[in-house]
Amino acid sequence: MRVVHIKNLPFSGDRVKWAQEITFDRDLPADFKEGDFFENKIWNARLTLRNCRILKQHRARGLLVTTPEPVVIEDNYFRTAGTAILIEGDTDHWFESGANQQVIIRNNIFEDCLTSGSETGGKWEWGEAIITVTPSHRPTSVTSEPYHRNIMITNNLITTFDLPLVRARSVRGLVFAHNTIRKSSTFEPFAWQKASFWLDGCREVRIQQNQYDSRYRGDTITCEHMRASDLTVQDERPFHIHGDL
Repeated sequence: MRVVHIKNLPFSGDRVKWAQEITFDRDLPADFKEGDFFENKIWNARLTLRNCRILKQHRARGLLVTTPEPVVIEDNYFRTAGTAILIEGDTDHWFESGANQQVIIRNNIFEDCLTSGSETGGKWEWGEAIITVTPSHRPTSVTSEPYHRNIMITNNLITTFDLPLVRARSVRGLVFAHNTIRKSSTFEPFAWQKASFWLDGCREVRIQQNQYDSRYRGDTITCEHMRASDLTVQDERPFHIHGDL
């Protein structure tokens, strides 16, 4: 489906001050309705981020990545105030991009990230774990189809003063494997999320073959809107699984 004409229209709403009339070269799908979203699938960027230093230069996240094209983040050093890597999918405010299809996060160093992260759950914009995946799409049941796909977090060195490693919502094919987690005492723990992993409406999740410093006390996985078959844990650490599995 291609756009053949765009006409700007005056409009005044709560947040939108202009509108467009878009003409396509064919009819829209029969089930397309008001409130649905679409994106330009041929105008998206691929991303390869390698050998960079992402530091505490501001209080927000280190890196915001949302694109349906392939993403590779490898061999970088993160020391961020908020979450180190945020994967969004905003369909209720910024309308930045659709769903990710392939994200590889490997061979990076994460050191004392999340020093300005969410303390009470109300400061969500700075992140709730070292790696945060929070699309606007919110699962409502164990059958909700995930928004993002294929996020692989492997072979990273994570040094943290707190507990949260990953917070992920609505991902199919989430892998956290072969990472090394070390405990630091640089700052006092304060994050409201007390689980190492907080998963909401994720499918085909694998947490396996990671190594944990004995001083790192995280031993909980919290799950919402998931079945037991959605999660596979084959780790050296015996995790307690909380939630509605």
